[in-house]
Amino acid sequence: TFQMQLRLVRLYTDNRGGEHNISGGHLDSSGKGSMINIGQGDIDNREGGQNNIYLQSGGASGEGAVMNIGLLNLFTDNRGGEHNISGGTLDSSGKGSVINIAQGDIDNREGGQNNIYLDNGGASGEGAVMNIGLLNLKTDNRGGEHNIYGGSLDASGRGSVINIGQGEIDNREGGQFNIQLENGGVSGDGAVMNIGLLLI
Repeated sequence: TFQMQLRLVRLYTDNRGGEHNISGGHLDSSGKGSMINIGQGDIDNREGGQNNIYLQSGGASGEGAVMNIGLLNLFTDNRGGEHNISGGTLDSSGKGSVINIAQGDIDNREGGQNNIYLDNGGASGEGAVMNIGLLNLKTDNRGGEHNIYGGSLDASGRGSVINIGQGEIDNREGGQFNIQLENGGVSGDGAVMNIGLLLI
């Protein structure tokens, strides 16, 4: 089992008024049971702090491989801050592989912004999963903005699943939550795509 970890893993960054950026070209978790973790940890983005992750492309092509981008079961205090993830083209192509993008609790109050951009994405592997945005988690988006933009997304693998924007969101006080996809599909046998809130 091979694991690659870029920057924070279950740690804390005091990014108040600062800027924290991670930039990568092409990353692939190609080994069987391999894992890539990018930007995992608690972050305090208050006072105008910015936290950005940029990837040109990536994937989890190995059997049972995992790629985690952005917070995973962690917390971002993004009040008045900005937290952006740009993924380029991402594909969970390995059998039983998983790509998680921006999974975690976020506090977007006081005008905080949380944006996720994907050029293209997919779950082409058999039983593969791609999770984009919150999954069974909580966003306090009162007065904030939470956006997910996707180009073409396709759950093409047999029994594959794509989840987009699943979780609890509090949009009071003028909060905005937007999901925009250019194209989407479930071309795989028994594939599923869930868009928007689920089990709330």
